[in-house]
Amino acid sequence: MTVTINQLLLWAVCFSCLVFILRLARESRQQNRSWLIISGSVIAIAIFAYFLVPQIAGWLSALLWLLFILVPLIGSNRVNQLLYRQEYKQAYKLARILSWLHPTDDWRKQPEIFRALWLGQKGDLEKASQILNSYRAAATPLGRHATVILYWMGANWEQCRNWFEQLPPQIIQNEVNLIPYYIRSLGETGDLNELVQTGFSLAKVLQRNHQTLNLDVVYLFVFSFSGQNKQVQQLLNPTSSLYSHNIAQFWKLTLLLAKGQTLAKKQLQALKGNSDFILQNAIDWRLAHPPVNPDLFLTTASQQILAILRLNFLKQQHSRATFDVDRVKAYGTYILIALNLLVFTIQVTLGGSTDGETIAFLGALILERVWAGEWWRIITANFLHFGSLHLVMNMIGLWVIAPLVEHTLGMARFFYCYAISGIGTMALIAYLQLIDPNALLVGASAAIMGLVGAIVAIFLQNWQRDKSPLSAKRLRFLIFLIILQFFFDWIIPEVSFIAHALGVLLGFIFTNIILRISPKPQSGDVF
Repeated sequence: MTVTINQLLLWAVCFSCLVFILRLARESRQQNRSWLIISGSVIAIAIFAYFLVPQIAGWLSALLWLLFILVPLIGSNRVNQLLYRQEYKQAYKLARILSWLHPTDDWRKQPEIFRALWLGQKGDLEKASQILNSYRAAATPLGRHATVILYWMGANWEQCRNWFEQLPPQIIQNEVNLIPYYIRSLGETGDLNELVQTGFSLAKVLQRNHQTLNLDVVYLFVFSFSGQNKQVQQLLNPTSSLYSHNIAQFWKLTLLLAKGQTLAKKQLQALKGNSDFILQNAIDWRLAHPPVNPDLFLTTASQQILAILRLNFLKQQHSRATFDVDRVKAYGTYILIALNLLVFTIQVTLGGSTDGETIAFLGALILERVWAGEWWRIITANFLHFGSLHLVMNMIGLWVIAPLVEHTLGMARFFYCYAISGIGTMALIAYLQLIDPNALLVGASAAIMGLVGAIVAIFLQNWQRDKSPLSAKRLRFLIFLIILQFFFDWIIPEVSFIAHALGVLLGFIFTNIILRISPKPQSGDVF
């Protein structure tokens, strides 16, 4: 059976939506209600379209998935980044656009919350309070969020803590966006032991719900109030921090006050003159209620928990460092993409990218000819592609996957991994006679799948080193994607399952050996 792209898209969309729903169902269902509704609706429409207009059902469902799931996911992540930087005007405008793509009650009301933040930032607290008070009475997640924002804008931390202590603990654990406010209220009111112990337990909740940004905020509050200089500096590193300059300065000065450096009060006064209304309120509170000395107030039990938090943070930083890739400097990746594009241009010029004679002439893997002495075909076949779609899909995969491997292994070892996976796969297929003697085998897929195997080896080493849940989650997800890829290989006869499987295996073996022999390539490592 030949599977069309339309059918493949239909299966992929339904499968991805189902996985998304199952993941959301494990987390807070109430807070993810809009995502559950949209994902379920996309599946329902896709199934309905399959029976009504099967010839375009896949394309239609892919368009819906793009508009109502992928774009809102990317957009909401951007909104969160703007909120952490306290760029409320931009967050408000973007949220208004996104609300049209998520026509649910929560998404329609969220932009007004952000508008209130924007007004409060400008000093128009009266209008901001009117907006927030209109939601505050409702016993809903949005109402509770509006309530805590009112306390936060006015720096009313004692009232905020009292309000939190009246909430059932289950609400705080389910509505994870409330957690940073609760943790900060404990620090602002000077209860360091409760801050550390509650921060430790709620950090697990955030980690379980994949709330990376909120987890970083909780770490910042706990480490700032408890005087952990190294960790705060890492969180506020200008090259990676989500916070604006003024917000970063505020927390650095908070850390200095917690360590007993009273000179920070004068610096806070200077910062106040260059701050918005909300930050001015926070500075006034900080000057009136300076952090307590952690050396005097932290119990032995709290210090032990704090040590565990530092260790967990270090593991998290190690896991994230793997993904801290500068794509601009992924020169090896761009060289490989350029080589593939150059060869494809030659294909088109000499007779066409889907012309069998042209592909055979340029070096497709044909077992009969390899046995006759044309061994070079095990190399050239890796740079040929059958049609533009084949090329585009492989180059997208190369652009997404390769920089991570290049960043981790260095350019030389990256090239070796790519070559061993691609050439090794072609050589094994030829030696073991795994395809029809007269069949044409082309494409960079085996080499690219070798890079996937390399990433599995990288993730596995990360997990073996730090045993962090983040590394384990990434490793499980990647293995799941490989299994899914093999499933599609099996149902699409034009795709070589054996080439992909050998590529993954060779890439994994090579990278696993290299990482154990030389886990940290020297800087400037070149081919």
